[in-house]
Amino acid sequence: MKRTKRESQGTKTTIIVARLRGASVEEAGAAAKCGKPYASKVIADHIRQVQDSGQDNGDPVKQWQVARARKTEIEVEHRTLLLDRARGALIEQTEVREVFSRVFAAYRQATREIDRRYGPEAAAILIQAERSALRVQSEEPCLEQN
Repeated sequence: MKRTKRESQGTKTTIIVARLRGASVEEAGAAAKCGKPYASKVIADHIRQVQDSGQDNGDPVKQWQVARARKTEIEVEHRTLLLDRARGALIEQTEVREVFSRVFAAYRQATREIDRRYGPEAAAILIQAERSALRVQSEEPCLEQN
């Protein structure tokens, strides 16, 4: 059953009011009888609307509300990353580097053998490819900051 525009606006208002009163995103969605993704979208849209309208420039309450909503969104994202790590969805950076080093150890040994059998020109091609791969690996951003 599709909601009317008035019902939809009422749902959005319920979510925003619940959120401003300190409810979590899940609780705000439950108060409006909708899911967390929709509630999160409504809150993010509200923050953008407040920022774009300039209403938050002089009103400290609005500034606090926007900052609190941003903080919550960051916390939700952080919790999601922690849960992914706990489930094993993320691979530790040290583990990736260790595997990468082992692969390149075998690769370097093969490069030395090619150099011995076919000459330095053939080995130079492989060395250049290795340097390129290492450059890409070092430029990759990482989620972990130890």
